[in-house]
Amino acid sequence: MFSNLLENPKLFRHVLEDLPVGVYLVDRERRIRFWNRHAEHLTGHLGQDVVGHVLEDIVQACDRWGHRSIGEHCPVTITLRQGLPQHCTAYYLHKNGHRVVLRIRTRAVLKDSDVIEGAAVLLEEAFIYREELSGPPMYGCLDATTGITSRRLTRAVLNECMAGVG
Repeated sequence: MFSNLLENPKLFRHVLEDLPVGVYLVDRERRIRFWNRHAEHLTGHLGQDVVGHVLEDIVQACDRWGHRSIGEHCPVTITLRQGLPQHCTAYYLHKNGHRVVLRIRTRAVLKDSDVIEGAAVLLEEAFIYREELSGPPMYGCLDATTGITSRRLTRAVLNECMAGVG
């Protein structure tokens, strides 16, 4: 089965499309070359609208204080220049305007095992990652940047209300 997967680009692409994590690939010029369905879900940007565009024109990532992750501090830039994998948590601006907290991991895509051809980026919702590691305790009731009720608290209240309805 796996040998068929590696020899069949269409099947390989299908597997990447259906992964439950966001995946996108950028080339050395930072142009998006692949954007899977879960990346669409997490960012609101459709693959057909972003492929071929420069990453910074589409994705706007920042830290929790609102400072954009661009230039030398961008994980993709570090991976493209040094070939080093990166991992961090960043805030992405969803196409619909709300902020999404994502866990980002980058890896260099190598050609001939020593020339960096691009970077692969994996995206996961950060609250899922924290919940899996830490269990039920609540973190913050308010979002640090906006000052509004956190997504986790809102979900908990809605679940409690829905349990009372049934």
